[in-house]
Amino acid sequence: MKSRLDTVAAAETPEGIELSLRCAGFAARSGAYLIDAMIRAVVLYGVMLAAVFLGAVQDAVLYIAVFLLNWLYS
Repeated sequence: MKSRLDTVAAAETPEGIELSLRCAGFAARSGAYLIDAMIRAVVLYGVMLAAVFLGAVQDAVLYIAVFLLNWLYS
């Protein structure tokens, strides 16, 4: 009987090869999320610096940039 805390997942390919894959834990996923959040923040900061010179359309550009980062980056 396998332990409930076992983090190895078995998967079989269509060719009949069995793979044992170790799932990412909380620490690895949290680190990856923080790196992604930092990349998004740097890109958004760059867009904000560029939008300063756009005048009246500054808010629209920022809203579009936030939308694109949230929907397309993932």
